[in-house]
Amino acid sequence: MKAKQFFRRPALALALATLTLGAGGVLASSPSEARDGASPPKRAAAAERLRSGDFNRQTTHQRTETGRTRSDTWTGAEGRQAKRQREIRRTESGHTRDTTVTGPEGRTATRNARVHRNAEAGVRTRESVATGPEGRTRRVTDVTERVEGGYLRNTTVERADGSTGTRDVVATYDRETGTWVRDVTVDRGNDGG
Repeated sequence: MKAKQFFRRPALALALATLTLGAGGVLASSPSEARDGASPPKRAAAAERLRSGDFNRQTTHQRTETGRTRSDTWTGAEGRQAKRQREIRRTESGHTRDTTVTGPEGRTATRNARVHRNAEAGVRTRESVATGPEGRTRRVTDVTERVEGGYLRNTTVERADGSTGTRDVVATYDRETGTWVRDVTVDRGNDGG
């Protein structure tokens, strides 16, 4: 769980920096994906701004009948603001999570995720669609299946340029030694570059 929290914040910070600087990236789910959206000089400028700038963050949480909402507003020393709105709703078989990030110039990026769990079959499916400020879309489908002694996970990424990539994981757990073994195969496909 801590690894997930570790990666979310840099991705958000880089996405906000991308929106703030006007770079043409899409909202990413990992730091490397966020970095891919901006050119090296813009990435360096964004990173420097994040390190050197003072800011204030105001966060509001609200429980709802079907889930919860969260709203974050970052205000920089110069009065510029960036906002993130997130709504999480429970469904019969999982949940949905819709996020909108708005930069100081009003440019927005969105990420809509749906999680479906089939406990009987031991399968969890997560689909997310991220749309950047210029309307470029990236879709990720992740299917995890519980199997005897571990799990299988297949992730497919459909990028804005039409190329795809896959990541397959076969994980097994040895109860005697308390050891997980994960065999990961990645096919980046055509990365569009």
